[in-house]
Amino acid sequence: MAVKPINLEELEAASSSLYEAIVAMGKRSRQLNEELKIQYNQRIEQLAAQPTGDSEEGEDGVNPDQVRISVEFEKLPKPTELSIAEFLRGDIEFRYKEEDEEE
Repeated sequence: MAVKPINLEELEAASSSLYEAIVAMGKRSRQLNEELKIQYNQRIEQLAAQPTGDSEEGEDGVNPDQVRISVEFEKLPKPTELSIAEFLRGDIEFRYKEEDEEE
């Protein structure tokens, strides 16, 4: 997988500080990753809940449906890419905790 360069000037233009931008994107990336993990686990649990015969597993004992789901999730855009795109579009809002406590 190739590394995609990011124009830091775009990030600075979208935020008052490059550090703030990176922290906000990192937190959003972790949120997206957690959502994907929950979706993946739900799909795998549904698969495990279905009664299966021994004939569905391959010679090495791997369930082909589980492999298909894993490959499907691997092809999805990575959470970091999604969070960067959301930030540059202006879809991510962030604020300091001190501001929340004062209100």
